[in-house]
This record gives sequence, structure tokens and C-alpha cells, in this order.
Amino acid sequence: MSENAVPGSAAPLDSDQKEKIRKLLRSHLPPPLYTPSTISALALELAQYDTKMARAPQNMDQLLVQRAEVQAHYINCMGLFAPIRRIPTEILVEIFKMCWEAFASTIGKGAGGMSLAGEMSRLAHAPLLTLSQVCIRWHTIALGTPALWCDIDVEAILWADPLHVDNNMNLLRAALERSGNHPLSVSISNERSVIPHVPAYGLISRHSERWETVVLECRFSDLLPLSGIKGRLPNVENLHIYCWGGDAVRALETFRDLPRLRHIDFCPIAGRSLAQLPWEQLNDVECWEFRLHGNESVIPTILPRLSRGATFCLAFSWLDQDVETDQPLDGPSVRSDIAVLVIQVSDFSPTIAPTTLEFLLATLTLPLLNEFVFVVQNMCSDLPFLWSHSQFLSLSERSSFHSHLHTLHIYHVTISDAELLQALAVLPALKSLSISDHAQLPRDGSVEQVLISDTLLVALTRTPASPCLVPDLHFFDCQSMLRFDDNVYLNCVLSRVQGLQGPKTFECELWWLPGHHRELDPTVSRTIRELRSEKRLLFCFAQTEDS
Repeated sequence: MSENAVPGSAAPLDSDQKEKIRKLLRSHLPPPLYTPSTISALALELAQYDTKMARAPQNMDQLLVQRAEVQAHYINCMGLFAPIRRIPTEILVEIFKMCWEAFASTIGKGAGGMSLAGEMSRLAHAPLLTLSQVCIRWHTIALGTPALWCDIDVEAILWADPLHVDNNMNLLRAALERSGNHPLSVSISNERSVIPHVPAYGLISRHSERWETVVLECRFSDLLPLSGIKGRLPNVENLHIYCWGGDAVRALETFRDLPRLRHIDFCPIAGRSLAQLPWEQLNDVECWEFRLHGNESVIPTILPRLSRGATFCLAFSWLDQDVETDQPLDGPSVRSDIAVLVIQVSDFSPTIAPTTLEFLLATLTLPLLNEFVFVVQNMCSDLPFLWSHSQFLSLSERSSFHSHLHTLHIYHVTISDAELLQALAVLPALKSLSISDHAQLPRDGSVEQVLISDTLLVALTRTPASPCLVPDLHFFDCQSMLRFDDNVYLNCVLSRVQGLQGPKTFECELWWLPGHHRELDPTVSRTIRELRSEKRLLFCFAQTEDS
């Protein structure tokens, strides 16, 4: 009988047909042409069994067994038409990738922290092995798609127990083989400072020309066995350095020659040892856990060498800073041609942090800066951050912000209405403005700070009689307690929409802070809806994602 021939019997499939259906279920082959007629016949037979059981209850046990066999055939045949069998391979690969990434991001996050079992599961890509057992097609995709095996995580704990070394080396070898020739993301970590396994480093070093992203979270001395790959890293684009201990100079020597490197994020413990890295070719640099007393050399060492148009992000947790000190905050003036400066604060001391910000703003000259972002990320602080107003004005003047600063984002800072208006007055080139109120928290000593006020909105409103602040504004983002007059807000928006030239659209985002929701005035809401329907305004009104 040919593959698509209709079986002679209309009802149950014979053993060969049963096996054929089961094999088809485990493959991606289309169902035979006879399958719909078989399904109809099986459905009819199921109905006949139901009738027989109603008429002859004394034979119920035997009939139930026979009906269950037919039901199993029926379900298998119907399964050949399941939508999931028609999902394109490319989409399944993306789904598998999301499963893997979701799993990998949770390892070590539980109460027990990092464990040998967890790291072995990560190295083995355990979710992919599970998916590979579903059917032949999934097995082929999960084990035969190199892009799914490109994350290679070598944690030193994998080699701490001699009983597991051989098995873990086999897991590493299998992952590298399954990754084919795909670019690799290689992570080398040693959270518990155990002795690294040099053969494992040797194995991943053989594939150094495929390294694209490199994550280093270990002692600098752990990297010394990698010295042989110096000059053999032609495709590294992203480098993460979170290392500690001695031997920084020798360890970083390995990563001097990276012709395609474009992004570095690092913890500045290495200090001046970082100078040997190729900063001039980078597009994006992130410095985490910066400490002024001890890491201050990072600013003059790195910033002047960054290329025109680069982005520099400086992240602080000022609660981790040294206690207040009499050491003067003084350093050399630093000029940099970066295009974007982002300063992030997760926690802060009300006395140390503003002084440190003043130092940074007083040190820098940024003649090509397009975007300045200052974000206090932890809204749980009792007090909003004290803005260094005079130093920002000085930075603006010597850097000529009036001609080229297009974006200003400042979140959760203390600044008076007069100071905010004065700052905006010296930034006529702004096109994008993001500011936030600071909500009062239910604890003693907390305060509120309202920046999005009627005073600000009136100053930003275009009128024929007088000039307004920020005349070329195209994007206005507010995180607010909604303490303003809705009609004043609408007048500001209307003036901006009407002032746009050509087919441009004004964009507004109005986010209410948690606990401060209210509905906008109905007339105001109706006018905004009309502007949106005319495609003259993009508008968002929702709760802020900050927490």
C-alpha cells in the first residue's frame, strides 16, 4: 500500500498504520492524504461504542477497553493536524531560545545561591535537552541549531570536586561542538575563589576566534592561563570586566588587541590598569560601582580617549561609598567628545552623593554632548537627590550646551522651580525633556518634590506674545504626582502641536507615580483623543514602571 493510499478498513487502523501514525507524530512530515477519512471513520466508531455501552451495560468493561484503543488512535490522528506542528522552524528556534534564556537567568538566584548542580545544568543547557525529548523534529532543532548553544559559562565551582571534573569537561566539550561555527558568548566566573581548572580554559581557548561577548567575573589571577589567546580574539565586540585581586596589568594585557570591540562595562577596581584597553574604538562604555575616593583615576584615564559620539554610563551606589572624609574632592579637568552621558544612582548618602556629583560636573567639559541623563533608580530613598544646580550651569556654559544638547532626562532630584527654569533657559537646542516629581513615602522624614508644576508648564507653553522655554521641544516625558492644572497642561501640549512645522508629531508621555493616580479632566481627555486621531499627537497616560 502506498503512503497516501486509503486503508481497506474504514475503522480501526491495523498495527502497521498505528505505528506509522506514531512515527509521524514524532516527525515534521505532513499527514497522509487518507487521514481525514480515517478520522471520520474513527469518530463514527466511537459513537457506535457509546451506543453499544448504553444498550449492553453488562459488557461495559470490555467495551471501555476497546473504545479506549480507538480513542487513542483518534487522538493520534487528530494530533497530526495540531497547529504546533505547523510552526515554522525559525519561530521554534526563537521559542527555544527564550526558554533557555529564562532558565539561565534564574540559576543562582534562589535562597541557596550558586550551586554545583545549577552550574552543571547551565553548562549542559538542560532546558534544551528537555525540549529535545518531545519529538524528532524538536530533537533535531534543539541539538542541531548552533545559535542555541552559543552561551558558554565556565564557573570555577564546576571543577572544585574531582568526582565531577570529567563529566563537566564532557558537557563543555558537547556544548562547544553543538555551537558549530556560531559566535560565542563566553563567561568565566569564580564566585567562591576556588582554583580554576586550566584544561577547561584550554578547551574554550581553542575557540577564541569565535568569541563575540566575553564576561569576566573572577580574580584577575584566574585569567592568566588565557594569556595564549592574546592576539587571537578578532571578533570580540562586548567585554564585561568585573574582576578583583592582583595581577590586573598582566590579566588585561590579553585583551589589548580586540579590533572589533565596541562595548565595555566594568567595575573600576583595576584603576589605571584599564588604560591598556582600546578605549578609542568603543561606542558604549559602562562603569559600575564607581567610588570617587579610589576610582577617581577612571575619569581622566578613560573619558578623554572615548571617540566622538560614544556613550558613557557611570553608575553609583553611594551607600557603599567610604564614610565622609576630609580628603579634598579635586582632580584634573577632563575634556571628552562623548555624545551621551548617563549617571545612575541606586542608593545615596544625602551628604556625600551631591558633593560627588558636584565634583564630576566641575571636572568635565563635554563640547559634543547631545544627551545628558541623570537617574536616581531607587525611589525608596526618603529624600530626593539634591541637584548640583550651579555646577550644571557652569558645565553647560563651558561645554556650549546651548548649541548641541538635544536631550535632558533628570529623574528624582530636588530642584526649585526657579532653578529648573534657569537650567532650561540655557538649553534652547533641547528636543527631548524628561523630568519627574518625587513622591512622599509613608515613613517619617520623607518629603515630596513637585517639578511638573503649573509654573513649568506655563513656561513651556508657546504664545505669540512672548518666547517660550525650549522652543524646539518634540518629546515631553513626565513622571508626576499630577499636581498640575489639567487645562494648563493641555494648553502647553496644544501650543507645541500647533507650533510644529510640516508633518511632524509631538510626543507626550504622562506617567503617574504609584499612589497618585487620578483621571484627567474629561474635556482635556477628549481634546487629547482628537489630536491623537488626527495623528498630530502621540500620547501615553499610565503608571510609571519605576518602583
